[in-house]
Amino acid sequence: MTDQEDRSAQQVALVPNEAVRIALQMHRGRKLDVAERLYRMTLQVAPDHPDALHWLGVLLYDRKMPDEGRNLIERSIELVPGHPDYHNNYGNALQSTEAFAEAEREYRRCLELHPNQPQVLCNLGVCLRKSGRPDEAVAAYQQALSIDGGQPDAYYNLASLLQKQDKLDEATGAFKEVIAHRPDYEPAYRQLSRLYYAAGRIDDAAQVYRLWTEANPDHPVPRHMLAACTGEAIPERTSPAAVRHTFDGFAESFDKVLDGLDYIVPQVICRQAEIIMGIERPELDILDIGCGTGLCGTLLKPLAQSLVGVDLSPNMLAKARQREVYDGLHEADFVAYMRHRSDAFDLIVCADSLCYFGLLESVFAAVRQALRRAGLFIFSVESADRQDRVSSYQLHPHGRYAHRSEYVRSALRGSGLRVLDARELSLRRELGEPVPGWVFTAGR
Repeated sequence: MTDQEDRSAQQVALVPNEAVRIALQMHRGRKLDVAERLYRMTLQVAPDHPDALHWLGVLLYDRKMPDEGRNLIERSIELVPGHPDYHNNYGNALQSTEAFAEAEREYRRCLELHPNQPQVLCNLGVCLRKSGRPDEAVAAYQQALSIDGGQPDAYYNLASLLQKQDKLDEATGAFKEVIAHRPDYEPAYRQLSRLYYAAGRIDDAAQVYRLWTEANPDHPVPRHMLAACTGEAIPERTSPAAVRHTFDGFAESFDKVLDGLDYIVPQVICRQAEIIMGIERPELDILDIGCGTGLCGTLLKPLAQSLVGVDLSPNMLAKARQREVYDGLHEADFVAYMRHRSDAFDLIVCADSLCYFGLLESVFAAVRQALRRAGLFIFSVESADRQDRVSSYQLHPHGRYAHRSEYVRSALRGSGLRVLDARELSLRRELGEPVPGWVFTAGR
């Protein structure tokens, strides 16, 4: 805050109600330093001003200072015990610290003072869900929607709960209501399409992607997924924008999700590198393309003189950076990256990233350019060998490409690489079923 702003704030604080009004504007605009200063200056003039006490307490919860925040909010409630919004706000603050029992108490007190508030019922539903009481949460959302049926957030939360309870017909209906009320609400399209895919209703999933594309014609994900579901206008690769958008949203839960799917590709690739390159060779320059959160990085580090990761998603790279094993991490298309790194690496690995490419020739040509003469390229692909009518690759309704092993071999040969080893295995599970694939080892 500048000196002039400081003097202006002091003048405003002399009129408490006006000071709090301006502080709230700053607070809602996320100008928290200014808002906090105004609240505190107001309290110097009017120590028992309930709104200043209350909103400063809420702000301090936001700033991870719950002890002081609690005291201020409770003091405001003592001063104005019949103010329903105070209890709702306190419930939200308590819920942010996972004090769910206390938060529930505040929401219910708010509803006693002012019954049938849809937003408060929705907040209560979130609290009950997080407390492990899904049936009660469903009832809270349904009550909110019976009062005001135009709440997309309530429909979305209700749909998500019903989906977890395997009440799929009810869940699809609720997701459709979200889209009807909020055609721009991306999570509803994503969840409804996944629900249809999991149920084997691919035509219905395609219709969701059509609606999503109509609502947001420039969004790369529904365009790609519509091609995957219909088999029409299949691209040669997933667009970088679609990959980036997908994995930026997936980064936070990526490792945990894969851990529950019997995912073994990083271990297989890194064990293969150890066997062929030698466990006691910690002098390799290694490139991890499509490195994601760095699941291969920790395993590769003992072999590395230098270890570099490349990925399109900044959020995935942020997770990889936390592992502190990479010497360099680059946000880039890895094909373009390798084209500018001739004879730079002894080992290039690619775990589950070629499933976002149909044609592989450009990838393999870039690998050959970046690989040193005695270097190795170890990578995985999903297998289309069991699909009789597929000659080279297939784009599945889940949005990933699978490849015929003979096509992979042919594309390697055409790019000046030779197959040293190929092993068929289950890469992970998809909807409870094993995903067949291959791990190839190739060299120049």
